[in-house]
Amino acid sequence: MAMLWLFPLTLLWARFLAMTIRDDTASIPQIFDSAATGKVLRRFALYYVPIAALLVGIFFLFQIAEHERRVELRLTDEAAHMRLVKTLMERDLEILVSDALVLADSYEMQQYLADPDEGRRYELEYRFLNFTTDRRLYDQIRFLDSDGLEVVRINYNEGQPKVVPANQLQNKGDRYYFKETMNQGEREIYISPLDLNKENGLIERPLKPMLRIALPLDDAAGKRRGVLVLNYLAQKMLHRFTSQLSEARLRRYSMVNEQGFWLHHPNPEREWGFMFDHGDSFARENSHAWKQIGDQEWGRAESEGELFVFRRLKPQAIIKGSMENPMVTPFVSSGEARPLKQSWVLLSRFGPDDLNYSLAQALENRTLLTAFVGILLLTAYGIWQTAQARTSREIAESYLRILFVGVEQSPAGVIITDTEGIAEYINLRFSEISGYGAKEMIGENPRKLKSGETAPEEYKNLWDTISSGRTWRGVFHNRRKDGSYYWTEGQISPIVDASGKITHFIGIQEDISEKRELKKKLRILSHSDPLTGAYNRRQFFSVADAEVARCRRFNHALSVIIMDLDNFKAINEKYGHPAGDTVLRAFVETITPFLRASDILCRFGGEEFVATLPETTMLDAISLAERLRHKVSETPALHAGLEISMTVSIGCATWNRDEPNLEAAIQRADSALHLAKECGRNRVMSK
Repeated sequence: MAMLWLFPLTLLWARFLAMTIRDDTASIPQIFDSAATGKVLRRFALYYVPIAALLVGIFFLFQIAEHERRVELRLTDEAAHMRLVKTLMERDLEILVSDALVLADSYEMQQYLADPDEGRRYELEYRFLNFTTDRRLYDQIRFLDSDGLEVVRINYNEGQPKVVPANQLQNKGDRYYFKETMNQGEREIYISPLDLNKENGLIERPLKPMLRIALPLDDAAGKRRGVLVLNYLAQKMLHRFTSQLSEARLRRYSMVNEQGFWLHHPNPEREWGFMFDHGDSFARENSHAWKQIGDQEWGRAESEGELFVFRRLKPQAIIKGSMENPMVTPFVSSGEARPLKQSWVLLSRFGPDDLNYSLAQALENRTLLTAFVGILLLTAYGIWQTAQARTSREIAESYLRILFVGVEQSPAGVIITDTEGIAEYINLRFSEISGYGAKEMIGENPRKLKSGETAPEEYKNLWDTISSGRTWRGVFHNRRKDGSYYWTEGQISPIVDASGKITHFIGIQEDISEKRELKKKLRILSHSDPLTGAYNRRQFFSVADAEVARCRRFNHALSVIIMDLDNFKAINEKYGHPAGDTVLRAFVETITPFLRASDILCRFGGEEFVATLPETTMLDAISLAERLRHKVSETPALHAGLEISMTVSIGCATWNRDEPNLEAAIQRADSALHLAKECGRNRVMSK
C-alpha cells in the first residue's frame, strides 16, 4: 500500500548490510591522503560550480513558470466563482419578477381591477400584507390608481408589516417611476436604478439600498387602472453577493454600476459616490481599466500594475428571460428623462503582490526550497563520489548508519529473519503494530503472532514462494501481545549474497485494520438512506425478495404499506429544506418503535416510505397503519424551536402467493395511497 514504497530502500540497506559484514577487507576503500583530497576538491569545484549555477537558473525559471501557472489558476477560479455569484444574484432578480407577476395575477388584484369597491380593497390589503410577511423582501408594496394616488400600501416596518391607514396614503403621480410605468404597454415591467432610499428628500439612515419593480395593470376591457410597485430591499441581494465570499475575497471584491460608482466596496465609506459628496468611483480611480471593461460581458482588465477580473450583470436581460413575452423598458434615473442602459459589474482586484514573482515567495515555499537544496546536496554528493576513485570504509559505515536510521524510523513495520524464520531484527513500527519489543521478538519465530484464522495452506504457499527466491505478497490476520487482533498487508522477499544464495528474509507490513473497518462501515452506508437510516431502494428489494421466498416456503401472509407525508412540499417551501430533512427524520423515529425487527422499512423516494410486514394479514396491516397514522398526527417535528405538524396517508395491500415478487402488491398499495390522498389525506386505505 502507501508505505510499501519503502521496500526497495529497505532491501537495498539489507543487501548492503550483507555485503559489508563479509570479512573482505580488500574491498574496503582506503582513506585519501591530503594531496589526493586537494585534487578531489579542485575537480569537485570545477564540475560542481557550473552545474549548481545551471540548477539555480532552472529552479528560478521553474519557480517563475509555477508562479504564473498558479496566478492563472487563481484568475480562472476567480472567474468561475464570480460566475456563481452572478448566478445567485440573477436568481434574486428573477424572484422579483415572479413576485410582481404573482401579485398582478392574484385573484384579489383581478377582482379589484374589475370592481374597485371598498370591500375588495380590504381583500387586496390583506393579500399584500400576507405576501409582505411571507416574503420578507420588500420595504413597501403599493398599488397606485391611474392618477398616482396610493390605494393600498404595506410598509415592512422593520419586520412587522402593517397596512398604512387611508389618511396617510400619498399621491405619487409626479414620481418618475409612476410616470414611466403608466406609459408602458400591458405587462411591461419597469425596474429602477439601484440606489439609496430617500425620505422627505433626504437619504434614509441607516442606509437602505433600494430597487423598485413596477408593473402597469389593466382591467379586462384593457383600461389602465393603475400601477403595482414593489420596493425591494436590495441589501438582501448585496448580502447574498458578500455571503458567498471568503474573508480573502471580501478584501478583493467590489461591485459598481454602469457609471462606475461603487455599490459595494471593502471600505463602505467609498460606496454610493453618486449620492454623496465624495463622488468616489472605480471609473475615476481606475480609468484605464474602466475603458478596457467597456461593454464587455466578462474578462480581465489591467491598470497600473493591478489586474481586475470582472463579470457584468444586466437586470433587464434577466427580466426578459424570466417572462414569456416581455418588453423591458430601459432604466431611468430620478431627475432625468433620458434612458440609461443599466448594468452592474462584479470586480475582483489582484494587486502587484498577487501577480508579481519575488524572491520572498520562493523562500516561502519551504517544501520546494527544501527539495531544491536537497537536489543541490545530492548533486554535490554525486560529483564528490565521481571525483573520488574509491570511498573509504568510514564513509561506507556512515552510509550504513543513515540507511539503518531510515529503516528504524520507517512508518512501515520491518522484520528480518534468518532462513529458518527466526527474527534477527524488527524496527520500531513493527513493535508498535505487534506490541512486542525487540527483546521479546528477536530470537523468536513470527508464528507467535498467528491468530489461528489463517489456513495452513496459506503458510505453505508463503514458504514455497520465498524459498524459491520470489516475493510473496498478501494479508495477515495476526494477534498482538495484548490478545487483540489486527490486519496487516505486506510482502516478504529473500535477501541474497553476491553468489545469489538466500541468507535472510525481509518482511514489510502495514497495519490496515482501520481501513478494513472503514470499508465495512461504507458497506453498511451503501445499504441505507443516509438521511433517515431506513433501507435504500436497492437493499429493500434485495431483502424483500428473500422475505417473499420465505413466506412462500412456509405459507405465511405478507403485507405491504406505503406511507407518504402529506403536504411535504408546502413544508419545504414554508420552512426550508433543512426543516424538511428534520421532518423526514422525525417521521422515521416516530414510526420505528411500532415496527418489529422482522419488518423492513425503506425510504422509497422523497417523502414516500414502504414497509413490508411478514406474517401480517390485511386486517392487521390496516390496524398497524391506523396506529402509525394516529401517532404521526399527534407527534410534531421540532426544528429550530418550531413545532412542525405532520400527517401521513397510507395505502395497504397483501401479497398473493402466485405473485413472483412484491411489485404487484406495491402497485396495489400505491393505488390505495393515491385513493387516500384523493379522499382528503391523513387516512388509511387498502386495495
